[in-house]
Amino acid sequence: MNWPRLTPSARPEGSVVFGVSRPDTVVGVTRIAVLMSHHYGAQPLAVHVAAGDKPTWEGAVDLEGERLFEIARAEAETLGYPLRSYSEFAVNVVAGIRQAADVLQPHVVVLGQSIAHRTAGFARIADAVAAGRTWPLILTKLSGSEPFRRVLVPLTHSSELARLQPVLSVLGEIAAEQTRLLFLVHAATLAADVERQREELTLVADSMSLAGEILYRTVLDTSPVEAILEARTENDVVVMNTAGDRTSPSVFSRSLAEEVAQSTDLPILLVRGDLRP
Repeated sequence: MNWPRLTPSARPEGSVVFGVSRPDTVVGVTRIAVLMSHHYGAQPLAVHVAAGDKPTWEGAVDLEGERLFEIARAEAETLGYPLRSYSEFAVNVVAGIRQAADVLQPHVVVLGQSIAHRTAGFARIADAVAAGRTWPLILTKLSGSEPFRRVLVPLTHSSELARLQPVLSVLGEIAAEQTRLLFLVHAATLAADVERQREELTLVADSMSLAGEILYRTVLDTSPVEAILEARTENDVVVMNTAGDRTSPSVFSRSLAEEVAQSTDLPILLVRGDLRP
């Protein structure tokens, strides 16, 4: 799908750092990084980590990184954005991304994984990247050609929606025609708590002017993933808040988002932390 060209801020403030590591993930991760840069009025910055056993890289040339930067630069330009890029030489990918983000203090870090691969190891890398840091993280499993017209947002607590607001707002501005909120209510939740969260969720959704609907599903401990997978067939992409840095209680497993990512080849965005400034 060809998205519209965007107009970058004349005076960008800050950056959105994204990692490029594989040719089959560059386009998808670049698109999300540019969209988030558009939301924050920031500049997208691609980082390739040239990993090695010894920190002796004076004068080294990162040929693989240059090839990936060329793909990322072409995609960013189709969206109307110039792209900065540089290679970070480090002992491993985790160290390299952390080094870059620690210097730049970005609005958000975006990492990508192939849509055909499982997410468990990738999620562990993401946790290691974000450990002890304040910037949020978006993990993507995208091919780069997704239409993003129909977005599914599974929620286990009303407060999760507000933390996702920046990415949902920019998707709604650029591509999404329908955002479907799937609120998973545990069967043991008290009726008063359910009603309170319904009211809170409705207020937040109204304030975001989301075009779509709110669905409610009562589920048990063992069935939230099944409920999400059942609903995902009618949507183009799933957007979820992971358990990392969660400030609200949830009766479901901390790894619900990761379980969903491992159970489907549907494009997915996992947001770790709070995207709001």
